[in-house]
Amino acid sequence: MAWNRPLRWAPFAAMILPATAMAQSSGFYLGGAAGMHFPNDSHIEGGAIKTDGDLDPGAAGLLSGGFAFQNGLRTELEAGYRSHEVGGMGGVAVSSGDVRVASLMGNLFYDFHNASAFTPYIGAGLGGAWMKFDTVALPGGNTLDTSDLTLAYQGIAGLDYTITDRLHSFADYRYFGTLDAGMSTRAGQAVDASYDSHGIMLGVRWSFGAPRKAPLVVAAAPPPPPPAPEPMRPETPPAPRDYIVFFDFDQAALTPEAQHILAAAAADAKATAPVRIELTGHTDRSGTDHYNFALSLRRVDTVKADLVTRGLRVQDIGVQARGEAEPLVITSDGVREPQNRRVEIIVRRP
Repeated sequence: MAWNRPLRWAPFAAMILPATAMAQSSGFYLGGAAGMHFPNDSHIEGGAIKTDGDLDPGAAGLLSGGFAFQNGLRTELEAGYRSHEVGGMGGVAVSSGDVRVASLMGNLFYDFHNASAFTPYIGAGLGGAWMKFDTVALPGGNTLDTSDLTLAYQGIAGLDYTITDRLHSFADYRYFGTLDAGMSTRAGQAVDASYDSHGIMLGVRWSFGAPRKAPLVVAAAPPPPPPAPEPMRPETPPAPRDYIVFFDFDQAALTPEAQHILAAAAADAKATAPVRIELTGHTDRSGTDHYNFALSLRRVDTVKADLVTRGLRVQDIGVQARGEAEPLVITSDGVREPQNRRVEIIVRRP
């Protein structure tokens, strides 16, 4: 029977998944997928005809468009196509023909958002399917060469992987089925034919509503002019400035813009030495408190290590982690606000 064939393909689908990435997006998106569907036997019955057709695994393709909400729900309109050759037919010595199914489905998904780049999801769909039996040989010398439009339904479970803020890849399992299609043989005998299948699909989605990256450079207010020099005293050095560096979602690595800002901060600290530098790490409100505290600590340690390589002394640098407790932009829990993913650099004279 054909129902157990998807089990042999599941390991290959898992091997194709990427291993690293970034964040989920909300807003409108377009997607496409390709894969294999493994149909169960098609039951054909009407009048004196009662038989089962063994359909071979076949290729499948999907095109979709939808909208993703920040609460994890996604609504989607999907067009699909599946094609199978008839591998065997009960009561027929030499099987022939093929079966094609085109579908238009309305889907509802729920994405289980988390702090990683991988997002599990489940979904269900309801719509219509156009089923075409093309020159399928039946018992008694009958031939089924007709089509019908019928109700279709599906259940879906999969895993999404965030490549960038806009681009996602995914792999999922789908059970797709239809109500019996009413057809007629070439001799005019009315028959009902069933179709259902298990599918493994791989695809990509492009989001048009990905969050914009926050500006990476925040200029502090100009320092006040130095006081007038007193006789026989050295000129007062300019007051040090404060700095902020921003990070990508769920990352502690420095961006090129952040490295440029740290170079300026290190030069400023050396020019106004001796100084005391205080570093405070922060995150946005996506993820748990425990995870975000650890992430803010990794970010502040990264900045400290960079400043030390630029010639500043370890003992002159203090660090503290705040997690999501002190956002620069106030948001609700779970919102991935770019300006809250930061390390603040305070340069002060002792």
